[in-house]
Amino acid sequence: MEYLITESQLKVIVNEQSMGGGFSPQFQTSELSNVIYPKPDMRKGFQQLVSVLSNSRSSGWGSGAAKTLFNSSRDLVDVATTLITWALKNRSYDPKILKAALTTLFRESKASPAMVFAQPKEILGFLSNIFGGDHSQGFAQIKPSTAKRYNISMKSLYTYAGSLDAAYKMVMNDYLNAQKYYNGSIVTVFENGKLVQKPAIGNDAALHMAIASHNAGSGIIGDWCETNIKNIANKCNVKSRTPDKNNKNIVAITNPNKKILNYFPNIGGVHKYMPQFKKYYNSLSGVPNLINTINAANTPPKKTVKK
Repeated sequence: MEYLITESQLKVIVNEQSMGGGFSPQFQTSELSNVIYPKPDMRKGFQQLVSVLSNSRSSGWGSGAAKTLFNSSRDLVDVATTLITWALKNRSYDPKILKAALTTLFRESKASPAMVFAQPKEILGFLSNIFGGDHSQGFAQIKPSTAKRYNISMKSLYTYAGSLDAAYKMVMNDYLNAQKYYNGSIVTVFENGKLVQKPAIGNDAALHMAIASHNAGSGIIGDWCETNIKNIANKCNVKSRTPDKNNKNIVAITNPNKKILNYFPNIGGVHKYMPQFKKYYNSLSGVPNLINTINAANTPPKKTVKK
């Protein structure tokens, strides 16, 4: 396919935006090879995309020194460029899964190089992994063991393109799995000793579970049933388990006749992360349409063949 704009032309476009819109682009050369960009008359759409990304990320920083030091819009020029290119290469993508993947990058690292490359935890984790450790890395914060399962290169996680692709692949896989067990717009949690229904992210319980899986692990997905112990549920296919590692005398016995609709366990304290995931996801609602509009303008019209 022939494309209308070259890489050098986009640099001019974005530099013009930088002069007029406060952006100071800093390109990652590893992500600029074979990149396809919007037409010059779509510079406004590109700037709108960066603005949406900037507003979304800013809302997730909260207050404090980190936001002042690391919340730079120039990073998001790279993110916007990556999104446009990724969508062109994956034309049949699911918009809600793409938003979920981007949500993961924002939640895990704010998609900020400073939050990845300048963090002592990241550096120590990287060194540990060289000697067989299993620490989360990169913009998407993925462990080597998880990357191996999904055939993901750890090196790719230090680029936006690689991290976005990895997060999309993982969320999609978990989403397809979750659809076997979850449907509707609510998830059910234990709250103050009672089962309570909560709105799911994107009004999609399966999507909610797929997003939560990034922090809690894919094992949270499945059919869950009540047990003889208040506030504790078991997978319905598990007869019993000892939920307290420090007290083996406490045994939760599964009641297979009391399945919990769309149950969302709080494994690893994942419930506390979900409000931020939800905030990011909702704030990115306009991203797919902006990407499609930009890319549509960049696709040359089909040539008509005269009969």
